[in-house]
Amino acid sequence: CLYMSVRFAQIYLSCAAVVCIIGAPYIVRFFSPVQEVQDVMKLFLRIVSFGFGSIEAMRFSCFCLTACGHPKLDSWVKVARVVGFQIPLAMLGWWTMKLPVLFVGTALSDILSFALSFMLAYRLVKKFPADGVEFVES
Repeated sequence: CLYMSVRFAQIYLSCAAVVCIIGAPYIVRFFSPVQEVQDVMKLFLRIVSFGFGSIEAMRFSCFCLTACGHPKLDSWVKVARVVGFQIPLAMLGWWTMKLPVLFVGTALSDILSFALSFMLAYRLVKKFPADGVEFVES
């Protein structure tokens, strides 16, 4: 289930990201008539959407951690996403005073948190017996 759900999230939301990247000029018209606001929104959609698949795949990996009896590990992954990735990368964007750096930091924090959560979930799931093999606890 872990592999199938992560693969589905990556594929489905990568397609959604392509729609957002290509359709950004048309999508932003629904939210603001001001050109400067539309430019920022287009930039946001074209950068942050690269992390769409990763953020949902991270959630599925964290669901796996919780389902396997490790809810604390799930919580620590989410804390690491915010405290370890998002805040430092947002501060880098603030320090450089460039909005694209802030948006890249957001996408990068999503990708890094997925990598962390999937690595932990994969290591946990790898310990389980294969399908059809009976689990005997010693």
